[in-house]
Amino acid sequence: MKNYILFPLFYLSINLFSQNITEYKISFCGKPQTLQLNQNNNGKITGYLETKLWIKKTLKSRRSKDLTFKKELSKTQAEKLFYKLKNGGIDSLSGCENGNKNEKTAFLDADYLVIDIKNDKTDHKEFPEVYPLSQNGGKVEENCVRNKAQKIVNLIDEEIHLKNQFAELIKGQKIGVYCYGSGNSILCIKKKKQ
Repeated sequence: MKNYILFPLFYLSINLFSQNITEYKISFCGKPQTLQLNQNNNGKITGYLETKLWIKKTLKSRRSKDLTFKKELSKTQAEKLFYKLKNGGIDSLSGCENGNKNEKTAFLDADYLVIDIKNDKTDHKEFPEVYPLSQNGGKVEENCVRNKAQKIVNLIDEEIHLKNQFAELIKGQKIGVYCYGSGNSILCIKKKKQ
């Protein structure tokens, strides 16, 4: 009798723990925004856009308070983005067979597009100064790997409009000075009365 009970429990535990959880985390250049998409072992997909700022009492004062804003994505939007990224090749951001153009390009005080992927393995990729086309005057990356990364960030930007999301977040804040780091710079926005 014990054998009959143990076998279903063993089978159930294998199924529960052998299914992978997939996580995509993309931090963008130029703005303090990070997109997080998760698929759990039941296939449920969730996501949010996180923005990190800090408040300064005046433009000359020091940092006084850190702020983190999370905007949950709708179920439909999270699923749509997750599958667009998966089909767009986010899991295979690596070298190209035909070689890379401008491989030795250096960027002064660069900001980075960072893509972290967790599934069967963990993968971390950094791309200096890769922006969506809407934020760089339509300049298409020539380097094959950077072009792939740009296509990924374009898919996201077309769906959630990063620049508009940031502007709406600032618009909804109280009067004050809001700052964030970008590359080697600190950028501050002075929110005034409307």
